[in-house]
Amino acid sequence: MTAPIVSFYRVIESGLPPARAGRSAGGTLPVRGVRYCEAVTSASAFGWHIFPPFGFSLMWDGETVAWATGDEWYRLDEAAQYPNGLDRFDSAAPSECKGFCPPWLLRGVTPGIVQVWTGIIVSTAPGWSLLIRAPANLGRSWGFETFEGIIETDRWTGPLFVNLRLIATDTPCSFPARYPFLQVQPVPRSVYGDEVLNSAEIASIAAMDENDWRGFHETIEPLLAREGVAVDVVANRLDPRPDGWRVLWADDAPCPECGDLCKRRALPIGRPLVYVGDGWSDQCAALVADRVFARRALAEYFDEHGLPYERFETFDDVAAALS
Repeated sequence: MTAPIVSFYRVIESGLPPARAGRSAGGTLPVRGVRYCEAVTSASAFGWHIFPPFGFSLMWDGETVAWATGDEWYRLDEAAQYPNGLDRFDSAAPSECKGFCPPWLLRGVTPGIVQVWTGIIVSTAPGWSLLIRAPANLGRSWGFETFEGIIETDRWTGPLFVNLRLIATDTPCSFPARYPFLQVQPVPRSVYGDEVLNSAEIASIAAMDENDWRGFHETIEPLLAREGVAVDVVANRLDPRPDGWRVLWADDAPCPECGDLCKRRALPIGRPLVYVGDGWSDQCAALVADRVFARRALAEYFDEHGLPYERFETFDDVAAALS
């Protein structure tokens, strides 16, 4: 069995466990965004959601911080501990670690800053770190901000915590037990090193080559002509204007089957029909094909519904399977 990239060890187990983040951001994204915006859904699903062990609230009056788990408020003088947290930690910790249970809440030196421990200890496989941030594309209270941080959890197995900046004064900031308040994302250490971050190019639009201009009629057709390929192209068009380019959609009428904008209306009548796709907008069209090659969101959809398909990564895979 392959070792996991991330291991979550729950010290406080009263709440929901870490869960793989979903493409719909907990069902809060617009349906059209879920179906057609791969960028948003991929970001939403990248990582794991972390939930509070129980619901709580924080409030700042501009000088002091108070916390509550019900109707009664308590001033956060220095730190607050989870109920029975010390006993729970010490019962599992080796002798040299007993008594070192992290606090649940820790008041920061800077006014309005509070460190919150999730009740979880975390570690990652060698070479992997964790980016800790607010949940992607999920609405939250405007009464606080979440500091993002990258922790090299392969070198430091320790408590998974986050620092919050309380902004609103005299207004409770609520953290419901069933609503994620963090998202942790696995990041290879190599991607945030100087070798990668110093490798960027800033150039004029004139420097863009043909590979940069793919995706529209105006760029697809010249490439096909150059390669001597004669096929029908169904794609969106570009309308260049002095104030910027506009996209002219190939078909803006709703599909009679799914009621949304999709690709089924553009499919050829002939059979057999082979469909190759990777996005949510491919779902309806792929359902009528005789043979489906899928990856990413389309593959996930077919897996969820138990439908047959062939996985592919590049068009070379499709060509080999059809030859």
